[in-house]
Amino acid sequence: MYPLSLVKDAEKIYAGAFNGFARGFNTRALAAIDKATRGDGAFSFVAYDADLFTMLEQLRREYGDNVPKEKFQKQIDMNFRQVNAFSKAQFMRSIQGARSSLGMRGGQRMQVPTVDITRGENLAADKVTKAVTDNVSLIGKLTSGHMDSIITAIRDGVLKGLSHKEISETITIETGKNLNQSAFWAEDQVGNLFGDITQERQTSTGAPGYIWRTLLDARVRDIHHDLEGTYHDWKNPPASGTGSRMFSHPGKGWRCRCWAELAWGPQDAERQLDPDKLKLHMLRHMIGR
Repeated sequence: MYPLSLVKDAEKIYAGAFNGFARGFNTRALAAIDKATRGDGAFSFVAYDADLFTMLEQLRREYGDNVPKEKFQKQIDMNFRQVNAFSKAQFMRSIQGARSSLGMRGGQRMQVPTVDITRGENLAADKVTKAVTDNVSLIGKLTSGHMDSIITAIRDGVLKGLSHKEISETITIETGKNLNQSAFWAEDQVGNLFGDITQERQTSTGAPGYIWRTLLDARVRDIHHDLEGTYHDWKNPPASGTGSRMFSHPGKGWRCRCWAELAWGPQDAERQLDPDKLKLHMLRHMIGR
């Protein structure tokens, strides 16, 4: 299964860190434009004032590293450890299930090798550590981008002669966009980590591939629905994503919520892959459709 509840937890962690930063920065930015506002009521506008832009740049420097990274790091570290534990539990169930189902399949007796999970566990732990470091950098990138978008919105609004109300509304819109971006990254990062550590565990056992699994809900993209139940080699990811992630294993595409089910060969597949559908998917994205 896919760790949906842990994705939601990660989204809350990202949102909490971002909102804490954005509230403080936005309040100071609004105070700056208040000082440059002329007129009353609906006719108030933000006058062009060099001091305003100086204040905004000073605010950028003050808030440049003001995101609560230590708190965020502790929270995301706990979340990623839980993702790792979820992956391990799923992996162990797969191993036990494979052993309990030993018998004749297709006229041949299936053999599941003795599994030493030590190597996979160490590699998974390393993946978690790196992911935490990467996400601390990512939350910094998100807040830095927020500052840029707000300062740009104010600068453009002043140059266009917008009112105080119009600039304030733009700030609210930009903040909402950046909050949505935090949710996107949270989901993407959990999916990537889950995909990575699942691959490390499975390949460490000598398993050559996996069965592609989806959540089978309305959000599953068509190409992933076509991949459901098919076998894939870990060395050759299918054309399942877009752009730089065109060839991706489960969880590695943008916001992919699929996962890899342990398999010992093509004989474990429920159905055969349709190569024509993969080619069509690839062609559509190559021509921007």
